[in-house]
Amino acid sequence: MRKRGFTIAEVLVAGGLTLMLGMCLFWVLIPSFRIAQEGQIRTELQQQGVLALQQLGSDLQIAVPTSVSLAPPVNPLTDGMIIGINPLNQSQSGAALSFEAQLVLWFHDRTSKRLWRKTFKNGDNPTGITINPLGGSSTAKPARNIMKQICDVRSGTEKSYAIGVDQFLTDLEPTTGGEVYSMRIILSKVIPGKNSSATVELFRKVMIRNHIN
Repeated sequence: MRKRGFTIAEVLVAGGLTLMLGMCLFWVLIPSFRIAQEGQIRTELQQQGVLALQQLGSDLQIAVPTSVSLAPPVNPLTDGMIIGINPLNQSQSGAALSFEAQLVLWFHDRTSKRLWRKTFKNGDNPTGITINPLGGSSTAKPARNIMKQICDVRSGTEKSYAIGVDQFLTDLEPTTGGEVYSMRIILSKVIPGKNSSATVELFRKVMIRNHIN
């Protein structure tokens, strides 16, 4: 007995049904994949932002307002925020406070959209710049142009804490002692396959010591 094969009509119908099923799966699954991908990107951005603000908050908490220098952008379109922190000497003994002979610098590079943390000590590049620990008549609060010179030179002490940073600002809250700082960071990243970006905006406030004993 001869076996019956598929007719051309049956093959065409089966092929059409398979194609329709594939199209349906494509239109259902692809958006789901993109939503999941967008959620993953947002999570990564949020983790970076939280880590950066936590570390900055920790740095501020080992300082006092008079040892923190805030340098907001001169031109918001091209300049980034710079923060200089002269930290307290953590190994000190006695009631009087003393400070490390170094600066901890946070700076937003708008060109690369990165947020950096860097430490600077006397003798580091760029040479010719010297800081004095806070105390007496000396101050470790440098001007913006000095801090920018330090930030512009890669010395190996810098670390990138976040990428895709669109905006980074830190400011004093309007309090009597000037000991509360508000921090804000906005991060974004283009979502592959979509003509849009995932954006995350984070805020944090930190309180530091308000005077020198």
